[in-house]
Amino acid sequence: MHSSNRSVLRAVSILKAFHGEGEFVSVSEVSRRADLPFASTYRLLQALEKTGVVEKGEGAYRLGFLIASLARNVNVDGCLYDMSQAGMADLSQRLGVTVSLGRLDNGMITILGRVLSPVSKQRFATIGSRLAAYGLALGRVILADLDERRLDEFLSRISFEPFTPHTVTNKSRLIAEIAGVRKLGFAVVREEFYPGLGCVAVPIHDNEQRVIAALSASDSIEDLTAERLALLREELTKLAAFIRIKALPDFAMADGKEAADGESRHPATRGDKKLKPSATVV
Repeated sequence: MHSSNRSVLRAVSILKAFHGEGEFVSVSEVSRRADLPFASTYRLLQALEKTGVVEKGEGAYRLGFLIASLARNVNVDGCLYDMSQAGMADLSQRLGVTVSLGRLDNGMITILGRVLSPVSKQRFATIGSRLAAYGLALGRVILADLDERRLDEFLSRISFEPFTPHTVTNKSRLIAEIAGVRKLGFAVVREEFYPGLGCVAVPIHDNEQRVIAALSASDSIEDLTAERLALLREELTKLAAFIRIKALPDFAMADGKEAADGESRHPATRGDKKLKPSATVV
């Protein structure tokens, strides 16, 4: 590999070594986390400091203002949608379900993408809609990422209302439901938001296991058997893992060379080409 390309990968490894917000990290600790030689780490940190990417204080470094400035130019919702659309369409077409992508934003779930099943007659909320998190499988799987204190604060600010006769509107019961989601790693709701429909959702994690978004599959309540739920959860989990890898590709530096990244792709993308499904992308 050309030395300039190797330097770029090493610089990215260093940036990924900063975990907490505003965290100052020593050179030796950055070197350890990035799995790079101390001397190389030190030289790259000096170069990154000159550009404002990191800043130095008391012998340690933290991410600089330039990172925050650049982050404001990233359309996170658009990126997630573009990376998910083909896989969502494939899953919808193969299994005959409506697949949705959502993210928690200011206490509400924003629908980033949705692919209707070929036989769907349900009128779903449109892309861009903001929906109450507590009544959605998408919402509960994201709320499960909050610790108990933050979850209690979040639910204390909500005015619960029933969307159907089956909607859970009791705070204590909802906390228990979310605790179960936290334990299982996925959420299931039955007719709590849309009459006649059940839904299973799984989280999409970043490289530090924080939940950044969620995927769900909706099916008629009659068809949502235990076996069907298990299949949908498995397929959603595979797609969520693919999206994470595509959004945050991982690589390892060893002996000055990065590990081969291969051609690992979720089968749903079929070479990353957009599909032309009979399902409807909305």
